[in-house]
Amino acid sequence: MAGMVTCSVEHEVGKIGLIAVAEKYQGQGWGKKLVKAAEYKCYQAGAKEMLIPTQETNLPACKLYQSLGYTSAQRGHVYHWWKS
Repeated sequence: MAGMVTCSVEHEVGKIGLIAVAEKYQGQGWGKKLVKAAEYKCYQAGAKEMLIPTQETNLPACKLYQSLGYTSAQRGHVYHWWKS
């Protein structure tokens, strides 16, 4: 498997949840293909706009999304909690 993407639509907003490309397929356009496939599915399901949350420190992902015309809409903090 080259990669995977998850997406959903809520209140006419399509959202990509997870996206991953296997290391041996990176740099070959698979990320763009997966985003475009998710966009297509979301628009087919009634989305009027798209949202892709990511970490701003994930520079490869940010570069990918910017190359597809996405812009930063908002910034926030995410807290991760672990219980040992």
